[in-house]
Amino acid sequence: MTALRRLALTVRYNEKHLPLYLPTVKPSHLLLDCSPEALASMAVGKSGAEWDKFSHIPHVEAYANGEGTEKRWHLFYTREPYKMETDVEATRQFRLAGLI
Repeated sequence: MTALRRLALTVRYNEKHLPLYLPTVKPSHLLLDCSPEALASMAVGKSGAEWDKFSHIPHVEAYANGEGTEKRWHLFYTREPYKMETDVEATRQFRLAGLI
């Protein structure tokens, strides 16, 4: 196999961080199901602790369950052209990421 095209990854919901090995994996598309805390840390963007773990991946779709709803929050990221869309509001991003 010369290239990993798509990686679907579920991170346990008690985990607040993405896996440490993620920077070594080079899929063209990552579909991620994670905790609200991990999603919020990603949504902070370049200033977040998780940025180096996923920013090299061309396309990222990440979701977190919450408030009794499956896939309550999302983050969509493309490396080129750079674009990040999320419905995790700024104060929640910083609070859940432990920055405030």
